Amino acid sequence: MRMQNTFKTRMTAQVREIRKYKKALEQQGRRLSIDEAAMEWISRFAADFPHLATR
Repeated sequence: MRMQNTFKTRMTAQVREIRKYKKALEQQGRRLSIDEAAMEWISRFAADFPHLATR
């Protein structure tokens, strides 16, 4: 159960980051759908996104 909570917490944090990324792009004049922003964010930043401890 704890691993599920950790996964959910991490995914929620990533969604927040994707939304912030989308908003930042909009301020630069780029209009992306949430899916497009997510794909771009994932390709650029997901590997470096901190992992949460599972213990």
